[in-house]
Amino acid sequence: MSRAKLSCTEFQPEFKSLANSFCKIYMKWLFPTVLRLVSFLEHCFIILYIMISLY
Repeated sequence: MSRAKLSCTEFQPEFKSLANSFCKIYMKWLFPTVLRLVSFLEHCFIILYIMISLY
């Protein structure tokens, strides 16, 4: 998290506002969505593994 926020301020001045707004959108929406998707896939794999091992 801190590294991504740090990289937001390392852009050229003319791109700074655009990059900062994109970075804020990424940190607010894209990052949690990716984390949720990964955890969801992990749960699916665990459930599949349990079902396969039961049969």
